[in-house]
Amino acid sequence: MGQRKNEGVVIEFFDDVPFPEFNWLVYRRLYVLEQWLRRIAFAAAMAKAGSSFFGVLPDGLAATLKQQQALLRRRKHLGTQNADDALWLSNFEQLRDLLTSDAIYPTVKKLTGFERALLDGKIDEIREIRNVVAHNRAVSRETLTILDAHAMALSHGLEEFKRRMFAYEKDTIRSPGESEGSAIPALFHSRLRDLHPDLSDVLAFAESDLFNFALIVPPDYRVGSFDSAEEWLGTWVDLKHLLAEFADLRSHLLAITVAERGSSFSVVWPRIESFEVHQAVVERFFASYDAYWADTEYAHQDERVVCDPKVWFHSVW
Repeated sequence: MGQRKNEGVVIEFFDDVPFPEFNWLVYRRLYVLEQWLRRIAFAAAMAKAGSSFFGVLPDGLAATLKQQQALLRRRKHLGTQNADDALWLSNFEQLRDLLTSDAIYPTVKKLTGFERALLDGKIDEIREIRNVVAHNRAVSRETLTILDAHAMALSHGLEEFKRRMFAYEKDTIRSPGESEGSAIPALFHSRLRDLHPDLSDVLAFAESDLFNFALIVPPDYRVGSFDSAEEWLGTWVDLKHLLAEFADLRSHLLAITVAERGSSFSVVWPRIESFEVHQAVVERFFASYDAYWADTEYAHQDERVVCDPKVWFHSVW
């Protein structure tokens, strides 16, 4: 293997085949963009219909995704991330159709501020670049520049989505006194008083207009005097264990959001779900929240678990 450089361009030779660095730079950007667009699509669909979101997908898409789910069984021996979350089987074209569909777009707009025409046009251009990379054709600095321009056009909406999904937690945490008249916060705080009245600054409930959140509050944002939770909880979430504990409720959850720096996670699920689902999620959170911890940093946990579609990392707090 060797390298040739020309004005900042690196071409590596693997078994005498040249591989331009712009291919992996472009692919990395595409990978990140696709993950966030899938999360937006999933959030909008779950906010609209909860675990019954297949019913609001565009005609034909639900059937196609179900067929692709069935094919996943053939890949288990390959050692890949193999979760069967339907929208993570979608490609850019299907994502574009879903995000701009009449049933889903109004919620996408609420979550991101995206204009439909912008989404339609930019995702279509990004799809063309992805097809080039996926077919192992060489790309160039110009390709990267074009992709970056499309990503920049989408960046405001992506940041708005992140703000709504992560930053709000600091501003909308419900105190026990604020839960009166609201069934789910009242349920959470009732269980908190019964089980862990001394942890009211560590275990918290937050909500937005679309989603509920049961969370471990990061140390820097705990308002009480209890400052040793990290000593017995830990710093790093055991993601494999956490996902396994919620496996039977997985279809009802939007995500498990995890602070990259550790010491915090939240379980997120749509408010549109039934009271029975709300109750089950809250009970599961309290039943074993203190067993979800490990000494292994996320970068060294199983990549198939770290990259699970239900695990959303953030650096908001």
